[in-house]
Amino acid sequence: MVFEPNRTDQNDTLIQKDLDNERNDIEEEQEQTIEIEIQDISNRLEIEFN
Repeated sequence: MVFEPNRTDQNDTLIQKDLDNERNDIEEEQEQTIEIEIQDISNRLEIEFN
């Protein structure tokens, strides 16, 4: 489904591409957060074992 911009108020209307981009940004941010958490845990484990 594609949302067409409202001709009278184009700046306030989201289109499907905007929504997809936002969803992708959120997913990327979540992935980065998980990677940071994993690295943090790895660092702590390394310190504990040494």
